[in-house]
Amino acid sequence: MKLLSNTKCVHPVLGEIRDAEGKWHTGVLTYTAMARLVGTTTQDLIRRCLKLGIVEYKGERHRLTRMARQKCYGRTYKQPQHDRTGAMLCIDVILPEGMVKIVTNLEATNPDETDVCRLLKKGYSQSRIASLLGCSQQAVSKKIKSRHPHLTNWPILGSWE
Repeated sequence: MKLLSNTKCVHPVLGEIRDAEGKWHTGVLTYTAMARLVGTTTQDLIRRCLKLGIVEYKGERHRLTRMARQKCYGRTYKQPQHDRTGAMLCIDVILPEGMVKIVTNLEATNPDETDVCRLLKKGYSQSRIASLLGCSQQAVSKKIKSRHPHLTNWPILGSWE
C-alpha cells in the first residue's frame, strides 16, 4: 500500500500512528500532545477517553482506569512533590496501544448531532435556525462555537492477517 506523505494512518501491529505531516509516533504522549495530534482540545480528548473507558473521574481529576493500565493503553508516573505535604505528583500518559485505540474509535466517540448542527448542514442561516427552533440568534451562534469537532477514524495500515 503506497501512502501519500500527508496520510494519517494507524499500524496496530507495531502500535504506531502516523500524523498528517508523515511523522510516526511510537512513544508516550500526554493528553495535550495527543489532543493536538488528532486535531481537538484536551477537554474533548478526555471526554472521548471517558466514552472508551480509558479514563474515569476520581476525586478532582480524570485518572487512567485499571483496565487501561492492564491493556497498556496508558501509564501513571508518580513523582514526589517537593513540599511539606509529601504528596505524590501523578502524571498520566498515553502509550502506543492507547493511541491506536483512540484514533481507531474517533467516530464512535463523536458527540450526538444536535438540531442546530443538522439545520446548519442543510444550509440554513443562523437567524433562520433561531426562528425554527424558537430561540435567539445569539444562542445559536454560541451553540455553534461551543460544539466539539467531528472526527473520523484513521485508516488501519497492516494487520496480522
